Amino acid sequence: MKAFTANDIDRMSRTFDSFIDETSQFLKMCGDEPKADSPAEKELKSFRRAESVMTVCSQGIVSTEVAADHLMAFVRSITESVQTVAPWTCVRAILESSALGAWFLDPSIGPKTRVQRSFAFRFEGLEQQVKWLRQSGKESDVVRALERIDQVERDALSLGYRQVRDKNGKRVGIGQKMPSITDVIRDMLDDEGAYRLLSAMAHGHHWALQQLGFRVVNDPKGLDDWTNLKSSTHLLEKHGDANSVAYLGLTAVRAFTRSFWYMCRFFGWQPKEAEKLLDGLYDNLRIRNELRFWKTPE
Repeated sequence: MKAFTANDIDRMSRTFDSFIDETSQFLKMCGDEPKADSPAEKELKSFRRAESVMTVCSQGIVSTEVAADHLMAFVRSITESVQTVAPWTCVRAILESSALGAWFLDPSIGPKTRVQRSFAFRFEGLEQQVKWLRQSGKESDVVRALERIDQVERDALSLGYRQVRDKNGKRVGIGQKMPSITDVIRDMLDDEGAYRLLSAMAHGHHWALQQLGFRVVNDPKGLDDWTNLKSSTHLLEKHGDANSVAYLGLTAVRAFTRSFWYMCRFFGWQPKEAEKLLDGLYDNLRIRNELRFWKTPE
């Protein structure tokens, strides 16, 4: 594997900055509405409840926007007062949001599965809202949130989806049970391994931190009692290297561009121009063709 340098990282960060600006201009040019004859427009016209398709469209767009926001934060974390741990948590968030965006906007699924996924995600979110409201002591709001869950389930049942209950009859989903984010990342990005490593960093597990965010100080200065410590004790200092940052950049860009590409295809937002935009990004990053997922048959 190539050893990356500080110059490589500088080029990567500048490439990301340019790409973020280019995608912003590209999306402004495309507008907010699905193009005529796009998969999104066809589903809005054919599905019996257009509002449900509009909801999942919004979920996909927002997830992709969130991923873009974290991508900008990642660039800042490697260029302005360079951090050694924050970039890992930024990229973890990019994987989560990108995977959800791709899960919602996947052009290969139909409206029934798409809306089913939307209901599952909405249920999970409302359940989390209920837990937060209870912890905040807002009982009157809890009642309204539970009523909202009941209404969402009634909407799903009216569209032909079945109740989702566990063996004890407890509601555990709407439309379907929401898969774990790890499973969504595995299925949509094929990057479960990276996500587990990023999660270890985000959760502060020392086996990951000691290898990726810190390094052992071999000759500590100014510690008179150091020689009295056990030989298995080590002094650590924060440290990041170019190879780690390059790995994070590759992981981030492949995740984000998957969600972005699916969004452009689903809404009919100039897929050929979008492909050129992504090709330019990968060319500037000098990423091999076999890593460009849109070049492979789907």
